[in-house]
Amino acid sequence: MTTATLESIYNQVNADFLSLGIQTGNVTKLSWNGRFKKVNGRCRRKGTEYQIEISKMFLDRPDEVRKTMAHEILHTVDGCFNHGDKFHELAQTLKKCGYNITTKRHVDYTDDDYPYVMECNCCGSKVRNFKKTDFFKNPDRWICGRCKKSDWTRD
Repeated sequence: MTTATLESIYNQVNADFLSLGIQTGNVTKLSWNGRFKKVNGRCRRKGTEYQIEISKMFLDRPDEVRKTMAHEILHTVDGCFNHGDKFHELAQTLKKCGYNITTKRHVDYTDDDYPYVMECNCCGSKVRNFKKTDFFKNPDRWICGRCKKSDWTRD
C-alpha cells in the first residue's frame, strides 16, 4: 500500500463523515509510521492543522487502515481531540456508514507480525513480542507457563 492509497482511503472516509454532516478538520499530512507497534495510528494537532500517521503494520490490511483512519479523522472534529463524550457520540453516529470506532486496540496479529517469537518444545506454547525482552535474550532462565518446563526454540 502506498501513500497514494493512504490518501485515497482518507478521501473515502472523509466523504463518509461529510455525508453524515460531520465537519472534519484540516488534515495537511498523511503518512505511514514504521515505529508504531502498540498503537494503530496517531493524530497530531498543530494550531488548526492536523497530521495523521498510520502504523506500517497495516500495509497489507486495508480494512484496519480504514478503521484506524476513521478513528484518527474523528479526532480532527471540534471537541473530539480526546476520547470524551462527543467523540463517543459521533463514533456511534458513524456506525451508519459501517465504522466501528473504538478506543481499545484490537488487532489479530499473526506470527509474521512479531519480530520475536519463541516456542516451547514440550507443549507448543508460543511467546510473541515486539521487543527483545530478557526472555528472548536468555530463554533458559524462564519456564513455560503451561507445562512448567524450560525448553525453548526461536520460531
